[in-house]
Order: sequence, then C-alpha cells, then structure tokens
Amino acid sequence: MEIWKLPIFALVIILMTNHARAQQPATEQDIPYDYIADYGDHNAPHWALARQDSKYGFIDRAGQLIVPLDYDKIWRFDEIGSGLALVQQNGFHGLLHRSGVVVLPPCYDRIYPFGERQHNWALVEKNGLFGFIDRSGNEVVKASYDHISDFSREGVRWAKVKKNGLYGFIDVDGSEVVEPKYSRIFAFGRHSPWGKVEADGLLGFIDKRGVEVVAPKYESISSFGNYAEHLAKVSENGMYGLLARSGQELVAPQYESIGRYGQKRHNWALVQKNGLFGFIDLQGKEVVPPQYEEISGFNRNGNKWAQVKKNGLSGFINWTGQEVVTPSVWDNSNYYLDLSTYYSSRGDHHDQLGAVKHYEVSTFIEGHAVIRDKRTLKLGVINEDFDLVVPVNHRKILIGHEGQIHVW
Repeated sequence: MEIWKLPIFALVIILMTNHARAQQPATEQDIPYDYIADYGDHNAPHWALARQDSKYGFIDRAGQLIVPLDYDKIWRFDEIGSGLALVQQNGFHGLLHRSGVVVLPPCYDRIYPFGERQHNWALVEKNGLFGFIDRSGNEVVKASYDHISDFSREGVRWAKVKKNGLYGFIDVDGSEVVEPKYSRIFAFGRHSPWGKVEADGLLGFIDKRGVEVVAPKYESISSFGNYAEHLAKVSENGMYGLLARSGQELVAPQYESIGRYGQKRHNWALVQKNGLFGFIDLQGKEVVPPQYEEISGFNRNGNKWAQVKKNGLSGFINWTGQEVVTPSVWDNSNYYLDLSTYYSSRGDHHDQLGAVKHYEVSTFIEGHAVIRDKRTLKLGVINEDFDLVVPVNHRKILIGHEGQIHVW
C-alpha cells in the first residue's frame, strides 16, 4: 500500500500546482501587448488598459481581453458621465460602458460631458452641427444646429438654437417649439409673458408657448411700462403708436412723437402730428387734437390751466382740454432787459418800485410791458410812462395784442 500512495500523492500535488498557476494574474511577459497600465487606472478596478500597435482596449485580471483593441484613445470612466468612458476611433468619438458594452459606436466629431446643458443629455457635434444624445446613446436632438445655447438662459426653460443663421427654440424634450426663422430673439423678461423677436429688421413678439402674438412689423418697440403700465411704444414707417399687452394696437403708428403719460398731465400723453401738439388719454383717444405749436405743463395748484401757442399767439386750455382763453395774446415773458437800461444809472429809483437795478422788463406790447423782480421772480405790468399798472406779485402775465392783460 505505501508503494502506491506515494506516486498518487505526488500526482495530486502536481495537478494542484498547475491549476494554481493557471489562476494567477497575467503579467506583461505572459501577454503580447506593447503596454499594460495598472489595474484601476481608468476607474475600472478589475481592468487594465492595454495597447497593441497603437490601438487600445481592456484586459481583466486573468489576462482576458474584455474590450477589443479597436480604439485610438480611451478616456477614464465617469469623466464624461457616470459609468461611461469616451472612446475615439478614426477621429470619431463614441461611448463605452463600464460593463464593456459599446453604448455608442464612434460617430461624432465631439461629445461633451453629460449634464452640461441638460440633465442626462450630452451635447454632440458632427460636421460642425450640434445636437443631443441621452445616456443610452440615442440621438434625442438631431445634430442639425449651428449652435445650441444653455437651457433656461433666455427667461424660459427652452434652449435657443441657430440654424442657417436664424434662431428658434427647442424645449426640454428636444422638440422644436419655435422654428428657427428669426434673425434675433431677445430674452423673455422676468415679469413678461413675451419675448421680442426680429425678422428682416422688423420686431414683434412670441409668447411662452412659442406662438407669434405680434407679427414682426415694427421698427422699434419699447419695454412695456416705459410710457404707461400696460403699453409699449412702437414705430412703423417712422411714425409712432402704442401697443397693448394683449398684442393689439391701441394707437396705430401715426404720430411723429409720443411722450410719457403723466409728464404734462396725469393719464394723458403729449403727441405730435404734422409738427403740432395735442394729447391722447390711456385709451388712445385724442382728448386734445394736435393743433398747437407748444403746450406747457398744467398748473396744478390753481386753475389747472396749460398755456398753448397757436399761430405764434398764446392762450390756455383747462384740465379737460377745452380752450378757456383762445390763443390771441403775445407771450413776451421770455424777452427781458434790465429796467435800468431805461434810466441814466443803475442806482436810480422808481417811486413805486424802489431801486431799478432789482427789476427786469419785457418788450412793450400795445403800450404795456411785464416787469419782473430779480429777487422773487414775481411779475407785474408797467405802461410806457413806467407807471405800475399791475402790482409785482403775480406768477404769470400775458399781454394781448389788443392791450388786454391776463394775470394769475
């Protein structure tokens, strides 16, 4: 029995030794590769990057080829996206999963990291055009755009896209919600439901559904609220009008200028047509037809009149826009000389006024002139004999061409 045991025992030892050797990791000397990296270098703990004839793949710890030597370059796993590695072959890029499965064969010029523009999507580039792929390698937005901006950058959840030099939008599902047909798309306002668009040099609006609510037809559009809370000033063919937030024209472009509401009178805006001025109200109605060369602000503390000028003569309209003084008087209050000009010395005195050096006087109209106190700016009237006919305590004085005097 002892004679047979020894050879059998030795045979078992030999078989076990050969089996153990077969299970040990392969070494560089065992495998015909130009280069083998350390295991785990590419964020794959049980794989090592291997190279042969300038082509890369992966081997496992048993030396088995897990990923064929097909690639010109392989990036680390997780750099471009969780569980994924970017690979390059013949100048094109694709995606490899950590399991060794090819998620996307190399077919793009460039693949950007997942999540940079949209969660679970990666921007891709092919032939100079851009699109998106998902983590399964599916092309969710065809690479057909010259440019794709970040999502939510323009005040909406969409991303602005450019195609053939024109702009539109895609939504978060990749659908084209606004066809690229605009030369410019402005950002949606934080409190505005619309975004301004430009086509052929003219402006209009789209809403947050992508619907064109105002066709591009205006040369300029102000922000809503600049002229009144619910209105924007628009221009067409060099003339101005007003646009309501509904998208309807409250006032068709017909005026040479439209002022801000409230500048001259509450809830009215000054307008100009054919070089003449009038007023419109918040409904766009002409409450004072454009017929005056000038309109001053309304006096809010007294009779609430505004001075108007027509054919070079001055008159007044009241708070409702009616003429209370027909334009028939000369306003000479802008042409003053020192009263001392009519005296031999600035030290001369006038019996009713005192030192003449304290006063200015307008030109004479129909034998009367306005006199102004330099210190208080109060007004009065003197005649050609320099007699004081109206005391110097008024804020405004006009002298009519027939000699009538209007004071207040």
